[in-house]
Amino acid sequence: HWKKPLQRSLYRLEKEKERAIKAKAIAKKAQRPKAAIQKLTALIARLEGKQQAINNQIKARGIHASTKNRFCLSFEGEQAEDKAYDFLLWAAGARGWSMLPKDDDPDYHQ
Repeated sequence: HWKKPLQRSLYRLEKEKERAIKAKAIAKKAQRPKAAIQKLTALIARLEGKQQAINNQIKARGIHASTKNRFCLSFEGEQAEDKAYDFLLWAAGARGWSMLPKDDDPDYHQ
């Protein structure tokens, strides 16, 4: 549940950035003063910086779960193995997952 608020923030920032880009295009077409156009350019740059900071925050966690196609869970970084182990312990306790494989493929369970 930690990721959803960050994704909502990204969505809001993206919409705000789109509005700023449209406003900048209108200001250029209407030949507004350069100061107004520079303000909008600075706003766009700030919004992009905020988006990048949020993306970095999401990536820094090193854990990604996706349910878009098939359920997928990946762990990144130096402690990836420890994170995976901690997750499996949590899943066994909180979700009641068994720690036993469901099939007998020896290559898969190494």
